[in-house]
Amino acid sequence: MDALSPDTYDIQSLSMIKVDNKEKSFRLNQYETTYLLWYDVLVWAKSHGFAFIQDAEAGLTGNSGEPGRTAFFPVTKIHPADLIAWCNAYSAKEGLAYVYFSDSAKTHPVFRAQDIADSSQKADEGGNAVVTYNYSVKTVYADESANGYRLPSKSEWQYAAQGGKSYGSTKFAGSDVLSEVASLGKIRFSGSYKPNELGLYDMCGNVSEITLDSSGTWGAYGGHYANTQDNLFYVRGNITSLYSIVQSYPNMFGFRLCQTMTE
Repeated sequence: MDALSPDTYDIQSLSMIKVDNKEKSFRLNQYETTYLLWYDVLVWAKSHGFAFIQDAEAGLTGNSGEPGRTAFFPVTKIHPADLIAWCNAYSAKEGLAYVYFSDSAKTHPVFRAQDIADSSQKADEGGNAVVTYNYSVKTVYADESANGYRLPSKSEWQYAAQGGKSYGSTKFAGSDVLSEVASLGKIRFSGSYKPNELGLYDMCGNVSEITLDSSGTWGAYGGHYANTQDNLFYVRGNITSLYSIVQSYPNMFGFRLCQTMTE
């Protein structure tokens, strides 16, 4: 499959690539999640009992409505709690098992982003209670054996970015020449540059990709369009730093879907 375009990309059929390593095999989507896919699942989710905190956007366009010409930009400005609920919604839409739960027994799938987001409450001028959500998320429990959609872990993401190896054979994800594989200076359509050895696009540049470890540690990898080549793999390794950055610069962060191999 070539770079994304309205003629080549079917949002109902993701292009998941198998990645083998010593610990466990997994699938990772070739592309950063597009706004088109996000919106398609979002519409379905809202009509099937899922609830979200805020609208995401398409790249730097500011568009949070129907996709139109912005369809193939990576989705950005995502509240992390919305991301968890969205992954579960997509799993449900495709008849797959839920991955994310709000309890350690893993009996309560996350349907409402509000249930796992930290919030504060105050009264407005009329005395009505107003709930404000920040970018922190309560503990989320993942069933990593489930076949549903989820975020990659830090180690999965790095292994895949390095071409399915413990150490990359090229300086950047797929090339020693940055301009061949990375969008810098502006966000572009997902898949606009050369893929790496596994066929994964935009593992450097464009938007930083959010990861989530089983320990509950969040990160953002790959660098983004505003980075220089010196920090394209810069790690945002803990929940506090990631969320403060997302809150200040939400259009610099997107994500890539992952799926545990169950066969």
